Amino acid sequence: MDRIFTVFSFNYINELGIGLIVRNQLLRLLTLFFMVSFLSATESPDFGENLKKSKSSEFYKYWNPYRRILDLRGEPQTFYGQDYYEVTYNIDNRIKTVTHFGADREAKETFHFLWSRSGVRSEYKVEFLTDGNASRLDEYLYANELSYTRPGWIADIKSRKDGRPSEASFSDKLGFTYFYYHFNYSIHEENNNMTEVIESSYYDSKGEFVGRHLLFWEGGDILRMIQYFDMENKIIRSIEFIQNWKVRETTRIISGELGQELERKIIPIMKPDKYAYKLEWDGREIINHEVFDDDTLNLLPKSFLSFSYWNPIAPEKTLVNHSANVGYTIGLGRRDVFTVRNMTVNVGLEMNYIDFKSKIDSVNFQTLSYFLVSHINPKISWTWIPRNLETRIKIGAGLVSPGFGFNTGLSAVFNLLPTPLSIGLNTQFNWVSGTIDGNTQTYWSSVGLVFGLNFDDKILSLF
Repeated sequence: MDRIFTVFSFNYINELGIGLIVRNQLLRLLTLFFMVSFLSATESPDFGENLKKSKSSEFYKYWNPYRRILDLRGEPQTFYGQDYYEVTYNIDNRIKTVTHFGADREAKETFHFLWSRSGVRSEYKVEFLTDGNASRLDEYLYANELSYTRPGWIADIKSRKDGRPSEASFSDKLGFTYFYYHFNYSIHEENNNMTEVIESSYYDSKGEFVGRHLLFWEGGDILRMIQYFDMENKIIRSIEFIQNWKVRETTRIISGELGQELERKIIPIMKPDKYAYKLEWDGREIINHEVFDDDTLNLLPKSFLSFSYWNPIAPEKTLVNHSANVGYTIGLGRRDVFTVRNMTVNVGLEMNYIDFKSKIDSVNFQTLSYFLVSHINPKISWTWIPRNLETRIKIGAGLVSPGFGFNTGLSAVFNLLPTPLSIGLNTQFNWVSGTIDGNTQTYWSSVGLVFGLNFDDKILSLF
């Protein structure tokens, strides 16, 4: 690291004279600007009265994760012997986390939210804190065939425009996916009676279809029937619910694969959730008031900070007689700035320290470079690849003092969920011109390790 500090104090390319000294001064100012901008843009503790404050924790009896609604506020002691939820808020006073506590006052799972700029849309992950089943997230969407979860597992939920899930995958701390679900929603009308049918399909860790079931919701909020199918799409069980509103009771009928009645039981009336998704019929079409006009999620992209060190390999002949030492890179930027053909693109700035030392001062190559870079995520979806393993294609270009250059490469970054940390491997090709002297072009490849830190806020002062 002593060599890095030396770069800021001495001029290694002596022949360039006063022009290089001026250029180095500019590089110092740019470096200081990037560091100050980054520090001012990231979240920090509230040390001043002018900084925006978020709410402290609150406690509620009711929680609807699809609508992101909490109700029946109280204190933990008022919910003695009952389930309840603790909510925390982000700096914009939007829900940041919701932790579910059981009747035993033990934390069961925590919902972690990421919001859109407008605050209308959000995505979330669920961190399981105890053993249990996925059905604790939703009593009807998940099946017993693939349901068991362990502490530390993560449920990654992809939402529709109305907030309900379209996909849910269940992975361990290392990112290995054990099973996942796909959900399809359709609405049917017959004689002015509307029914929403939700199809829940489940797949194992190999991506093989295990089974599915259909939920029939009358009017969108009253459950009438559940039909279960095996991997060969043959019905194996059905459950029918007959509501009697006068006596306020529900008759539950369970039938087997041949339609034979296996059980008939009277249970308490199944009241529709007051926040359920309701459908209306205007005589011409079905109206679902829950679907937003905005069809793009446009989530706040996470800011990132990365540090990597790399070893040069296969240098061009100009650098063969140089001593190729370890190089260092500091990067910062924003994730998912835009999308190209369904591939998300990160944009950022990199500062690189390049160290090809020579005994001849005139061809010494120890300098800094400043690159504007983009990382393209091809989103490889092979089932054996953990979902938190992120592959990236890198393209960058910029100033390599006193010349210019570009680089391109590949990286595989493992996000250590639910923490904001990441670690990965990268390899890249580097090309520079006008650095050793005004006419020399050279290149080399490199391999190295990269360490990262993701932030929920935006780096507005840079982008």
